[in-house]
Amino acid sequence: MKDTWRWREEREGTVVADLNAAGVRNVQQFVAQGDVYQYLSVLGKTSSVHHTETDRYDTQSWVCPVRGQQVTVSTHIHYRLILGMVGYPVRRLKGTDELLHSGYDIFQVKEPGSGTRKGYLIDWETSSAVDSEGHSLDSNRTGTWKFMSSKVLSKPEQPHTLEDDMESLLYVVLYCALLYLPHNLDDESLEVVIQRLFDQSVDIDGELRGGFGKIANRAGCTLTGRIKFANPDLQKWLDDAMNLHGRLGVPSAQSSLIWRVPENLDKLWRDFFATQTLTSGDRVENALPDPPTFRNKPESSLVTFVPPPRPASSTKRPVEGEAEVKKAHTLKRQRAEPENLRRSDRLRSRSGPSVAPPTKRKKNWREP
Repeated sequence: MKDTWRWREEREGTVVADLNAAGVRNVQQFVAQGDVYQYLSVLGKTSSVHHTETDRYDTQSWVCPVRGQQVTVSTHIHYRLILGMVGYPVRRLKGTDELLHSGYDIFQVKEPGSGTRKGYLIDWETSSAVDSEGHSLDSNRTGTWKFMSSKVLSKPEQPHTLEDDMESLLYVVLYCALLYLPHNLDDESLEVVIQRLFDQSVDIDGELRGGFGKIANRAGCTLTGRIKFANPDLQKWLDDAMNLHGRLGVPSAQSSLIWRVPENLDKLWRDFFATQTLTSGDRVENALPDPPTFRNKPESSLVTFVPPPRPASSTKRPVEGEAEVKKAHTLKRQRAEPENLRRSDRLRSRSGPSVAPPTKRKKNWREP
């Protein structure tokens, strides 16, 4: 069962049920869905759906902007979805064989009886319908930041397309290979490649953009060209897929036309499996440091606001008379606004003066 908060427009279970009815492969089986109701303690009254109310206040004058932009929040409804299959995340892969086969399951169902675990797509609430030209009808940028295509990250105003999802699949395979399969990079070099290729971002006019490392790598393999994987079959697949995505010496417009056709990537994968015998059980745990630059990177297109650090107190000595003026202002402010104190402080103030506890500086951090 998936317990989450959904947008008002469409339920994920409805999308999954439609995919099941259409016979789409490698999708979980829909079982049931429903919104969570907010039951009242008074009998006989109608219960309302459990939903958020933050959006009621996002236009208030006291709401702080984020990066100079007004915050816009949508209503979310408490929602539960039951699916007929529960699997492991791709990071639980056992080796090269499972990594490449689970990726290919997006294009073609596996033959029955195979010992390799099967991959399937989840989180269909982030999917979008497309128009006649294959462009997403959703103008919002959604997905996992690390794996978004270079175009979606650098030009979010442009519509999301199928080739963007194909590029994301390529980055999922590369990222998992860097973390869980043997290669020649040391810990420091691995950190640099991960940061520049998957985590790099810059704030431009209040909007987060990225993908610049991916653009440079597509043009000249500036980041992946020096990576050598211990498994030659994995190395061949990555080299062939990278060349299909952006061949050296081929104009970008021509290369984009080649990548735009899904059958080209499908043929590459089918031909590869027909000629290569993949290794299983070659998983390793490559150490990846977790510096603040990684911890503060968003896992999705929704960027969590991190308050700026509190400015350090000034060490400048006050000029004569300055301390007395500041003290007077402070006393005046305390007399004018006594109710702004916490309740515990107000109670203490009624029983006499008290010594204020030492203040603690807040640290800006978030979980990876």
